[in-house]
Parts: sequence; C-alpha cells; structure tokens
Amino acid sequence: MAGTVAGLNMTVVSLCDAVGLWTGSPTPALNDPAVFGQREGNYCLQSYSASTVARSADWTYTTDQVLTDMVIYMWFATSSKAALPAKGAGGVRIRIEDLATNWAEWDIFGGDTLPHGGWICWAVLASSATASRTGGTFPTLTTIRKIGWRCGSIAGKVYIYFDAVRFGQGLQIYGGTSGAPAVFEDFTTAENTSAYGVVNKYKGIYFVQGKLYIGSTSLGQATYFKDTSKSIRYQDSLITSAYYEIKPLTNANADTEVYLGSAGISGCDFALELATQTARYVPDFSPTTRTKIGLHGSSFRQAGIVYLPPYDISYLREVLNCNFELNTGLTPQDCPITTSKFISYAAMTLSTGTITGCSFISGSGLLTMGGGIFTTCIVAGCTVAVAMLWNVAVDTNGKLDGTSFTSTGTGHAIELGTNCPAAITFKNMAFTGYSGTSTDAAIYNNSNKAIAISLIGTTQPTVRNGSGASTTFPSSITLKIAVKDVDGNPMVGVRSYIDDQNISPFILDDITNGSGEASVVYTGSPVTNATWRVRKYGYYPFQQLVSIDSSDITLPVTLVADPLQV
Repeated sequence: MAGTVAGLNMTVVSLCDAVGLWTGSPTPALNDPAVFGQREGNYCLQSYSASTVARSADWTYTTDQVLTDMVIYMWFATSSKAALPAKGAGGVRIRIEDLATNWAEWDIFGGDTLPHGGWICWAVLASSATASRTGGTFPTLTTIRKIGWRCGSIAGKVYIYFDAVRFGQGLQIYGGTSGAPAVFEDFTTAENTSAYGVVNKYKGIYFVQGKLYIGSTSLGQATYFKDTSKSIRYQDSLITSAYYEIKPLTNANADTEVYLGSAGISGCDFALELATQTARYVPDFSPTTRTKIGLHGSSFRQAGIVYLPPYDISYLREVLNCNFELNTGLTPQDCPITTSKFISYAAMTLSTGTITGCSFISGSGLLTMGGGIFTTCIVAGCTVAVAMLWNVAVDTNGKLDGTSFTSTGTGHAIELGTNCPAAITFKNMAFTGYSGTSTDAAIYNNSNKAIAISLIGTTQPTVRNGSGASTTFPSSITLKIAVKDVDGNPMVGVRSYIDDQNISPFILDDITNGSGEASVVYTGSPVTNATWRVRKYGYYPFQQLVSIDSSDITLPVTLVADPLQV
C-alpha cells in the first residue's frame, strides 16, 4: 500500500476533540471513550438530555467561510435509532447559516431510515442539493458563519454523537511504483485514521461520496496506481454527478499511470449504490499530460459520460475486455478499444481510433463514425431510426470489415451521409433482420448522390435511397500480391503496384501488411496484360504481366536479395 492519500480541497470545521466553538441545545460535551468510542482522534462530541427535547449544535465562525462547490462531511452515531424522529418529520438535518442569518437544512436521516446506530458519515453538496427547508432566503455560500445540525424532539437519555466535521471535494491519491502500486485500500487506511468520510468500506465494497483524483499536479511527483477485482459503489448522497468523479491528475515532469485490471482480466467494477439514484459518477480518463491508462476487464455501469483516453504513441492507453452499461454517454476519443461491450448505450461519436471485436447492444443513440477502424464488431438491437452514420470522406474498405448488424424489426443499420465517397466497400459484413426499401432497409443512402458499394464476402443488403440518391452494387474482384523471401517468410512494407499501361491512378499502389500482402477491391473493366510490380531496396525487382478478368487473383512473389544493394 504505497499510495499517499490527502484531502481534496478539504477544510476541517472541527475534529470534535474539544468543545471549542460548538454551541447548542443541550450544550455539546465530550464523550466518555470508555462508554462509546469516537470515530477518530481522542474524543467525539455528544448531545444528551435527561428529558424529552429537541437537539441542535452549531460551529460558529467569526469570518466568512466559502462553501461554493464544497461538500459538507459530518459523522453521526446514536444510542437509539428507534428514538429518533422520522426523516423529514423532525429527523436529523445538516444546517448552514450565513452572515445575514439566512439558513438552510437538508434532511439526512431519521429513525425510519437509519440502518444502524453506529458511525455513518453523511454528505451534502450545499451548492447543488435542494434544501429540505430554508428560513425564507437560501444562504449566501460565500458568507457562511455556522455549520451544524438539528434534530426534533427526542426522548430523554438518548445520545447523539458527532465527529470529524469537514467541507471539501473528495480525496486524492498519489505515489506508488510498479512494485508497490497505490491501490483502493490506501483510501481505507487513510479513512481509518482521519475519517474523511469520502470512501467507506463495507463488506469488501468501497462506497464513495466525493471526487477521487489519482495523481498529482506537483512537478516531479510520479504516480503508479494499479488495482484488480475491486467493487466501487457511488453512494446515494446529496451530491451531484460532477462530484462523483474519478480522474487522473498530471504534471509535466513525471508520469501518472492508472491501471484497472491486468492483462484484460480481473478488472474493477464501478456502479451506483442504487439504480434509482439521480447522481451518476463520471469516469474521466481524458487528461493527456504524461498519462498511461489501462482499463482491463473493468465494468462501468450507470455512469454519466465516460471519457476514455486519447491515443498517444509514447504512452500506453488502451481499453480491453471492458463493459459499459446503462451510461448516459461515452466519449471514446481514439485510444484502442478491444473486445469490450457497450450495453444500452447512448449516442456516441467515434473518432479515428481503432475499435475491434466489440459488441454494441440495445443502443438508444446513434453511432456517428469518424473514419476510424470498427472491425469484427456486433451492432444489435438498436432502438433508434439509424444504428450508424457514415458521413466522412473515407472508404469503408478496411474500416467496417467483419462487422455485423442485427435489427429489432425497424430502423436502418447504416446511413450514408453527404460526405460519403461515391465508391465504398463492404467486406465480410452481415445484415440480419432488415428488409424492404423503407425505414427498415439495411442501408439508407441519404447522400444526395450515386454510391457504388462493392461487396466482398457480403450478401447484398436492402437499400433505401433518399432524395437525389441512388445505390448500385457493381461486381468486384480482389487482386492481391503475396510477397515472401527465399525462406518463405512474409515480407512487410514491400511496395506493390498494379497498373494498366502506366495510367494513373494505379489499380494498386500500396505496401504489404503484416501478412506480406497488398490487395485491392477492383470493380473496373477487364485489363489485358496488366503490369504487376514489386519493389524493395536490397532485393531484385519483380515485374510480371497478368491479365485481369472477372475472377479474384492472388499473385505469389518471392523476392531474392540483391548483393549490390546493401
């Protein structure tokens, strides 16, 4: 447990080791630790009366305190939860008051809602949470003079204990190394000592009510955070989504590394405490300064917008085998996303990144493509009029290969927009459940022009043509050059050409891929004695005349080293 934990913009109101500036009715007093233990430090404060009375306590400042965008954290316990009034009917309320004595209260618990009488930290974001009641005018959050609590009439001889009162925004963790990384349990260690109230562990689950920042803005402070198989739940507290944020902090002189899961498995599970709660958490992995992000086998459910990291050739950032479910949005940027699931997803704009082997299930929003790779994916059960929009001046060849679309019975798989090229290719794609030429056709050509779609390993899909649009499916063949060395090993990066009488543009002008192959989908007329050429420095050049007709052609080529080119 190598991480260092600190409060995020935390201000101590009172650690309740002394009465200090506390006033109230009855007057707060120190507890007897031998009778009831404090939450932190040496003591806590207690409110006690031998008779039935209402209870109150206030910490009074002599200078203005600023609670704008601040969460109030306050720990409570009681000797008898059954004796407390019901929530909203005299139960315990957190209360603030400003210089002009304007006040506001928030109902936090009562005898009917309190799960037990032991220590629980309650949190209120005063600037956003709707007050349960006010004195007529909501207090000015830049001139707060009192922070405290109220409770209605309680039977005599019942204790209310309170401890560790603060306001702030959450917790920060930094430090750690690959050999001894910072982990979620570091938050628990800090809570056991300081009782921030932001991360509370119960039955192995980390319950969060505030921001969690991983890293440091201090120049030169490196952070290495890595954890596996942990469950994180965001509490149903009086806090808005903006304050349920998990995010890396960065600096220009050291790396911040955040890894959730390992090697695509054993990830962490993030979700809300209650599926019905309003506030959602925001996983924001978008900071770019010297950050390395690995999301492996992790699950993000019921989040707000999920911000994934951008690609950087110098810093590893990837998403592998993750689940994204019931989130209100996702900003994928362009980091590689592999074999992940997006379930009940909202609208997404996909950039120029690489998405492979992923499933997009029961979407309620449009997938707007940015021209990146979206191969061997599954898009099924989309509930809107169009599952995917292709409105970029990029051929789909190599971009959508192997992707399948399945209809729920209505809606299009792909809409082709005005920026779509006039000739595109569907390779090894599948369209299931689409029919006709109306609103349930697989392809909606809304480009206002003629588009020719070449099909390779793809059954011709149904088409709806919009105004001024037409769609054809010209016959096509694949022309391929496969290059090996004399030992039979595929050669990568070999310049390969096919041309007809040296007419530009060439039929093929590319380099071989990792399999030693360069290929093109050809929809043109037959060519007699097309020139097929291969060139690579250090090897004798290759050239052969091969006619092109209506059949696929694969030309095997073996390059021989040229001893004069070394």
